[in-house]
Amino acid sequence: MKILASSLFTAALLTLSSPDIAAQGGQFVDVNVAGWSASETFGGQGNSGAGITVDIDTIVLGFDWIDLQYSASGFNWMSDLVISVSGYSGDTGNFEWLEWSPSTIDFPGTSGPLSGYWGGPDGKPGPYTEGSAFMSGPGSVYITIYNAYPLGDSLELQSGVLRIHLAPVPEPASWALFAAGLMTVTLMRRRSQQSDSTSR
Repeated sequence: MKILASSLFTAALLTLSSPDIAAQGGQFVDVNVAGWSASETFGGQGNSGAGITVDIDTIVLGFDWIDLQYSASGFNWMSDLVISVSGYSGDTGNFEWLEWSPSTIDFPGTSGPLSGYWGGPDGKPGPYTEGSAFMSGPGSVYITIYNAYPLGDSLELQSGVLRIHLAPVPEPASWALFAAGLMTVTLMRRRSQQSDSTSR
């Protein structure tokens, strides 16, 4: 189980200025990661990150990386970079996460620009598994990168955007309206089928 260090909370909220985080109509949030670096495992102070404030019970569905370019030097490999989106779940109270490494290349070098998505065919799960979509609790969702196997040098991101996909949890009134609509459509279909069978 992961332990989220309090230093990560502080660093995450101070790392990015507001122009680097852009909400897009409530459907997703873009985070500019140009200049980010990762020199430690999860929760280390040498890792870049950001916090975004979301409404309670917002579902964190996944994330994409767009035009991501980064380098690994020394004993670090391209596959050591892990993107992590995490927070405390509103429905379980547990710490939840989504993680993915955008590369499977086990050599140093420069990668990109790469585009892909969490759980997709490119890359692999992080060392703590890929996690799963979760419902946020009150407060922030944290976006960070870390080095899965740090061996001295840091992983450096030259460019890229992380797009965090969010969805509101339907309110009970919305569910009731949906259920009423579904029942109406079902009744109309049954009546149509009954009138077709009696007219034959």
